[in-house]
Amino acid sequence: MVTNSKSPTVIDLILLSLFIIFITAQPFFLHHEIIMMETGIHLPGIQALFRGAIPYKDFLYLRGPLELYMPAFLMKLFGENMILLPIFYYGGTILTLLLGILLAFQLYRTRVVLYLMTLVFVARTFPRISFYYWGGMRYAFGLFSLFCAFQYFKRQRLSWVFVAGIISCLGLLTTIETGVSTIVSISLALVLSFLLRIRDRRFLIKALRMYSLGIFLTLAPYVVYLWATDSLAPYLQTNYIVLTKMMKTFVDAPGNHPINFFGFLAALSPGSPYFKVMTPVFCYIVFGAYIFYREKKNALNWETAGLITIAIYSIILYVAAFRKIEGHHFEMALQPEKILFFFLLEEVYLLLVKIRRQEVERGKVFALRGWQFLMTRKKIYLINFLILAFIGSSVGYAVARYNNRFVMARLLGNKLGYGDDKDLSFLAGIEKREVNIQRAKGMVVPAWQAQEMEEIVAFLEKNTRPDEVVFTYPELGNYNFYADRPFVGRFPIATFSWMDERWHDELIADFKKAAPRYVIMTNLGHRTFPKEWYFRNTNNIAKFNTMTKLILDNYRPIKKFESVSLYERR
Repeated sequence: MVTNSKSPTVIDLILLSLFIIFITAQPFFLHHEIIMMETGIHLPGIQALFRGAIPYKDFLYLRGPLELYMPAFLMKLFGENMILLPIFYYGGTILTLLLGILLAFQLYRTRVVLYLMTLVFVARTFPRISFYYWGGMRYAFGLFSLFCAFQYFKRQRLSWVFVAGIISCLGLLTTIETGVSTIVSISLALVLSFLLRIRDRRFLIKALRMYSLGIFLTLAPYVVYLWATDSLAPYLQTNYIVLTKMMKTFVDAPGNHPINFFGFLAALSPGSPYFKVMTPVFCYIVFGAYIFYREKKNALNWETAGLITIAIYSIILYVAAFRKIEGHHFEMALQPEKILFFFLLEEVYLLLVKIRRQEVERGKVFALRGWQFLMTRKKIYLINFLILAFIGSSVGYAVARYNNRFVMARLLGNKLGYGDDKDLSFLAGIEKREVNIQRAKGMVVPAWQAQEMEEIVAFLEKNTRPDEVVFTYPELGNYNFYADRPFVGRFPIATFSWMDERWHDELIADFKKAAPRYVIMTNLGHRTFPKEWYFRNTNNIAKFNTMTKLILDNYRPIKKFESVSLYERR
């Protein structure tokens, strides 16, 4: 077996980047049933921004401000159309993958491992396209920050750690989870680089100072804006409630992961039903042993410091993922773990290659001694087998994943003659068409959804004034965007008010005060509002029933559609 141990080149990086762009291309990414809750997190907030509202103070936004401002900016440039939202998230997710490969490119010493890592990295961490509203730039800033920190450890230029601070803060303003994970990992890695004698105290102080300066100069203008607009307190309150109460309000399905320390230890057994989500722990254990070994050998260097940064970031994201351990959430949180995992595999791979080379040399030395020669050949065969098994398992996993998840892989299979020539869109077998709404043009949805969207928007545009509020319940804030009508109060997604009693009381009071003429409400029992998920917390039932009764007592239905109904005030 011939092994190529040459380091990857820029050409390899370009080829792999082109591969990522090609394989993740999704010709049908605008073809799907619109998930009103997912899109409703953003669209009514963007609509409010266009009307001069201030996030957190005038309306609740679930995530960081940049995740709202960036797609809103695109809509200002290219038109107020919701298709720019999936385009933004889809593009951000691709950028995240490219940054992951760029970071790996800085670490790996062999082409074969970089190529294998890319195959698995994309297959394992690219979210199903129906969840593209969850990916986006959320992890891009985190991986970019790690790249800058790695460059600092490598080149010892303070400008790199300063840029890392800027990017870390942008991550913080996109999502608290990524921002905190990044800031903690880089700061702690800088301190550990001093404690492990990789860098001296002078470097530590200068680096921490420059990193903090980058964060401060980026964060300060936004804090000043919040203070000047009296929205600092609402911003802090929103983040506190979301972080502390969201997972308690919208309870995860039981049985997804262990819930205590002893359950955690038991889950490490291969026979545990939770073993699948616990496998990254073994990667972290092996990495800890690797660092310990190198420290004993006095072989710690700048590369080690960069690896520690990635490891800490990975562990924090992994632990945080247990708050909501669903496929798309969990998989994207494992991106840095995959980079770390393949680095460790590369170390094993290089060790096997080294041993095989030594055995070949021994075989030459003992060429006239038959027994030693035979034993040497056996070792070489075994090592070749291990190398092939390593490569084969990685490729095999990736191929199976690509065939199931990536449309371009299946289309390529069709062209090569081993696939079925059939509709590969998410709406295959479903009657579908493009939505004839100005703010949703280009979206192809089920015919029933297109019809109810068009009729409701047409009704609101005809029967309401441009500044007249329309109440949507419980997760239909999209219609405020589609019809360009303001929502009631601060909660375009009413279910988010369930996270705090004061918030729900505020929603009720705002609804009574506004007394909107029209209400759009999801039909009771329709699958687009899955009660079995929302009502795991029994407190939500009372809140839902209170608002529903208030609507039904004061409004009469005037038109029922597939998933929603239109109501008019009595």
